[in-house]
Amino acid sequence: MSQHPIGALFHKAQPVRAPADDAGGAGAHPFSLAAAMRSRLAAAVKSGPLAVIDVGTTKIACALIEVSSRRSGADPLSGVKLRGVGHNRARGLDMGAVTDLAAAETAIRAAVNQAEREAGLRAYQAMATLSGGFPRSQAAGAEIALSGAVVAQKDIAAVVEACRPPPLEEGRRVLDVAPVRWTVDGESGIRSPLGLSGKRLGVDLHVLSVSESAVRNLAHCLARADLEVAGVLSAPYACGLGVLTEEEREDGAAVVD
Repeated sequence: MSQHPIGALFHKAQPVRAPADDAGGAGAHPFSLAAAMRSRLAAAVKSGPLAVIDVGTTKIACALIEVSSRRSGADPLSGVKLRGVGHNRARGLDMGAVTDLAAAETAIRAAVNQAEREAGLRAYQAMATLSGGFPRSQAAGAEIALSGAVVAQKDIAAVVEACRPPPLEEGRRVLDVAPVRWTVDGESGIRSPLGLSGKRLGVDLHVLSVSESAVRNLAHCLARADLEVAGVLSAPYACGLGVLTEEEREDGAAVVD
């Protein structure tokens, strides 16, 4: 198991270092950066206001949110409270990539400050979208024998860790990982395998990789704006999450960002 537990991708994570500091040395699991960011985000939403920043080439938008542990029903957004919004013209960015650290920092800081003033709150942690970085999709999969008679969290962690995507080009890192198919003893169409009886557990993953330098430069901008990095999310993926209903996601839909 690597320093950043890969099981953190799909169940309770442990505190880790900032994503920008996760260099992914020799022997590190390909999913270590994705696990690190999910861990940090899970901790950040519990600790106070979170700045969610859309870093675009033409504009920077910031939503200051607080997440309550009290939720109504199955809606994951029922506990999210929007406290303030800010936006500013983007500077120091080209095709979604940071080209001028100082200019990008100023633009991000202005949008965040506007949201903070409206909310009357100070944000110390931020999650940002990455619209550049040359995103690329790959597939990975694995199947393992269960440790017991039913699927446990440790089995889910183990099968994800057993997945290895095709070798990445130098300078690229896995930014996000999402399951597209679970199987138990060859049976598919399973939404969540946890607790199901069987002997073998399999998973097919969608693996999103980006330029590592693009993630680092964005993280540097946030740090210069006095914000701790809670996570980085691909902008087109965030757009899809924001506009598609659960039924549309299940049936399959294309979102053009």
